[in-house]
This record gives sequence, structure tokens and C-alpha cells, in this order.
Amino acid sequence: MIKMLAAYGLTLVAFAAIDAVWLINMAPRLYKPEIGEVMMENGFRLTPAMIFYAIYIGGIVYFAVWPGLTEGVAKAALQGAVLGFICYATYDL
Repeated sequence: MIKMLAAYGLTLVAFAAIDAVWLINMAPRLYKPEIGEVMMENGFRLTPAMIFYAIYIGGIVYFAVWPGLTEGVAKAALQGAVLGFICYATYDL
């Protein structure tokens, strides 16, 4: 259980750092020109963001990180790629 919580916590920290860099740099360049009319004027809503991150990180840990720790890198890479495809298809489709 401690190993699972550590995997979740470390994944959360890594994902939050990468996502923060992405959003800070790309929101004004990519999102604002394309979907600016539906974006909030000042920031974001914290509660929905926290719920999203809790669920999304749980999915990453369940489908990729944990299999990587227990079954090897090949399993993690395959399941992580499938999860990434499904998640990003949400935006692209």
C-alpha cells in the first residue's frame, strides 16, 4: 500500500510540474487564440481541477506506473501509450 501511495504521489508531482510548464507556456500561444472565447478570464476553478488531477493521476498509476513497477517497462509502455491515445483522442476528436 505504501508503494502504491508513493507511486501516486511521485506521479502527481511529476505530472503537475510538467503540466504547469506546458499550461503556462502554451495557454497564451495555443489555447487563447483558438478557444479564448470559452476560457475563463482569470485563471481556473480549483475544485474541478483537483478532481480531474486526482482521477487522471489515478489512471496513469493504474494503467502505466504500477504495471511498470510490477511487470516491467514493456507492459508500462504499452499500457501508457494506449491510455495516452485514449486521453488525447478526447481533445482531438
